[in-house]
Amino acid sequence: IIRSLGRNPTDARALDWGCGAGKSTRWLRDVLRFADVSAADINKHMLERARKRDNESEYALAEGGRCPFMSGTFDLVLSMCVLIEIPSLEAMSAYAHEACRMARPGGIVVAVSATEESHDPANNFLSFRYLASNPADPRNHQLQSGDRVQCQNACGLVMEDFFWSRDDIQAVFEKAGLRTLSVTRTLGLTTDRFTWRAELQVASDYVFVFQKPLLAATMHVDG
Repeated sequence: IIRSLGRNPTDARALDWGCGAGKSTRWLRDVLRFADVSAADINKHMLERARKRDNESEYALAEGGRCPFMSGTFDLVLSMCVLIEIPSLEAMSAYAHEACRMARPGGIVVAVSATEESHDPANNFLSFRYLASNPADPRNHQLQSGDRVQCQNACGLVMEDFFWSRDDIQAVFEKAGLRTLSVTRTLGLTTDRFTWRAELQVASDYVFVFQKPLLAATMHVDG
């Protein structure tokens, strides 16, 4: 993120778009050291939890999926594991357009989402595993982009996500007006402080880095 940003985060503004309970918001501020961090989510209950844990960042309700900040405000718009919660390409398109709108011209949008391999029940990751509720359940097998899948976390809690392919994610964000800078597959390292499992051999997440073209500012004024 820092390399793609092209500037010191202590002089930059960041938006956590789909912040949930604010863990990634606090990471932007406390670990990456962004000077100004704001956050927005469509779920008011998650925002209440976020505010209880953090009184330094601004947490705003995105009513109707509309982010309540001025256009072109942020050097970074972060989407941390939000796409797996989005049920359709139309909804993802609306989300991506808001991310593009909120980024300043030349700013970046970073989206972290699950890889195709992460949905394979054979891969047992440290914090989660995509396992159907029983062996006869057809979910999580022969997945097509947009399929609903079941995920179990390390405590055994079963959650439902959506599977989206790399091609679909990239196409949606590019159609929203962004250009792709890079797509990285994450792997764990033996030197990390976690005792990784499948993460050492199998990438659990993609990190998409998109940029809002500088030309967008001229097009907006002229058009």
